[in-house]
Amino acid sequence: MHAVTLPGLGGTARWPVAADAQGTPLLEHCAAAIADYLSEKRLRNVVIVGHSFGAAVAIKLALDHPGSAAQLFLVDWGAVHPATLAITLEERLQQAEMRRKATLQQTDDEFRKQMSEMPATAIANAARVPAYVEMFGKADRLTSAQISYELRRYDWRARLGEIRIPVGAVFGLPEGDEADTTRQQAAAVLQGIRNLRLNFLARTGHWVMEERPQEFDRVLQTFLSSHNQQPLNRRKNK
Repeated sequence: MHAVTLPGLGGTARWPVAADAQGTPLLEHCAAAIADYLSEKRLRNVVIVGHSFGAAVAIKLALDHPGSAAQLFLVDWGAVHPATLAITLEERLQQAEMRRKATLQQTDDEFRKQMSEMPATAIANAARVPAYVEMFGKADRLTSAQISYELRRYDWRARLGEIRIPVGAVFGLPEGDEADTTRQQAAAVLQGIRNLRLNFLARTGHWVMEERPQEFDRVLQTFLSSHNQQPLNRRKNK
């Protein structure tokens, strides 16, 4: 397994992008960087697993760098932000700008405080919270602002038919009446993928792999097995 840390996250150096950049330059850069990494390491038959923003990067990789991955597995995300499904393009752009502006207006201390408090409400397993506090605490504020913008700016639903490789996806279903809404949103943000296996885990939030690790692993393994996944090609050191 190759665990990739995207620029500006986890304490890594941020990728320089203008504070008022339009479009999705960060997503495009991340997808291109992963494609370059796979090529440099001579990795073949690769499965890309991405959660949230990472899932958006995975989709962009498949769209703009076909052949880089053999399969995609998306966790609780798709080709457009689910919160923007029922609004116009103009409203989506306004929302994206507002989210970015709010983060840019924070001081670094305010941002770090907000990020350190987030895991306490987002991660169900208390034992795992410190690891996420450390991870989020190293995030770059400007990078986070751009991520907030791009996740509400992008919409690649019209291109999903271009993806010809198998795609698996798992979404967490909240309790109560919201579960039906989540099912509808999941189908909408992935509509157009030709070879899709969509799964749901009940009574689960956005951090599916943390809240239901055994079930998550089983869903992922079933997806890989159903497509006869072969081991990665490896080059021996000389």
